[in-house]
Amino acid sequence: MERDKGAEELGEYKAEEAVDPYISPEFCQRLGLRPGHKVLDVGCGSGGSPFFMSRLYGVHVHGVDLSSNMIDLAVQRQTHLRRALRKRVISVHFELRDILDADYDASSYDVIYSRNSIFHIEKKEELFAKLYVSLQDEGVVKCENGTNGESNSDQDYILEWPHTISDLR
Repeated sequence: MERDKGAEELGEYKAEEAVDPYISPEFCQRLGLRPGHKVLDVGCGSGGSPFFMSRLYGVHVHGVDLSSNMIDLAVQRQTHLRRALRKRVISVHFELRDILDADYDASSYDVIYSRNSIFHIEKKEELFAKLYVSLQDEGVVKCENGTNGESNSDQDYILEWPHTISDLR
């Protein structure tokens, strides 16, 4: 990546972009993001999606990940991003936690999002029961897990699930 004078870099991303290569405005539109929405990102990694959603849509994102390395990197990126974007507030909070041990208030989130993380969690019924409680009545859950593209053997792991809470009942 060519270095832009005056732009701090966050790993391979420029601070002013804070882009996640796997998330797009079109994808976020499917989530129905609105300024002020509260989003839970399960398996947030280094924070690319939370930064993108917060900057472009004015949402508050709570990123949770089990990896201390990923959370450390996300917090580092957040520090650099805040310096580079002095005028623009980023509303992102990162938490090192196993999502199955989390105890969030009922109806806390408008959107619960996860990309390439849910398939690592064996206790899916327990997970979705927990997420269900944390979701607003008309909230949206969007989980995506991809395959390696070599075969269809991973089809059982693919979840493309944009549902409202009424669909979960």
